[in-house]
Amino acid sequence: RNKSGFLPNATWLIAHGTTPETLQWCGTIQGVAERGGGMIQNIGIVPGHRALGLGTCLIERCLAGFRMHGLQRVSLEVTVENAGAVRLYQRLGFRRVRTVYKVVDEAAVMA
Repeated sequence: RNKSGFLPNATWLIAHGTTPETLQWCGTIQGVAERGGGMIQNIGIVPGHRALGLGTCLIERCLAGFRMHGLQRVSLEVTVENAGAVRLYQRLGFRRVRTVYKVVDEAAVMA
């Protein structure tokens, strides 16, 4: 079932491999239409595939998907401690417009 605002052209998955047995997921991005613009909800690159330009590639494809739908304004949220991601977003033209403070749920792992 499709999520409200889901945009297939702004949602991508990168996989690497030549057969089903060797296929590995490398990265993903999910974009939705929200409040008259595009919203990057999730982006992630598997640690072993970072620093290869995959994040840049995913964001550029996502932005192109938003443009296909006439969405010129795009936003995202990032944890301020994630300095690498912040630098990537700034390099791609994003700028900080405000800081949002959120309650973080604490969890315990028990065995």
